[in-house]
Amino acid sequence: MASLLKVDQEVKLKVDSFRERITSEAEDLVANFFPKKLLELDSFLKEPILNIHDLTQIHSDMNLPVPDPILLTNSHDGLDGPTYKKRRLDECEEAFQGKSHPHSLVCSPEKQDGSGILLARK
Repeated sequence: MASLLKVDQEVKLKVDSFRERITSEAEDLVANFFPKKLLELDSFLKEPILNIHDLTQIHSDMNLPVPDPILLTNSHDGLDGPTYKKRRLDECEEAFQGKSHPHSLVCSPEKQDGSGILLARK
């Protein structure tokens, strides 16, 4: 493969020295540093201060205030807001639903609001 690619000899020497340096650093990490670190961590975990079998020795009462639970509703924002009045039905729909309240609106040609619906009071 080296015969197929034309690489400058100086660049090839730099790449080879880099590869050798990285290989030796990786071998040192795997052969020396990692085992030493594993032994340090193992001895740390075996220290008596971390191996307490009777947990009542370290137990303490914590008097933290507990907030009231959050109640979720079916409102759009997910929070309870003030209670709003029901939305009025369109004026003509009230007449069709059989409401006979004295102030209910019915459709008739006597009065016209801007929407083109003719309205009159009973």
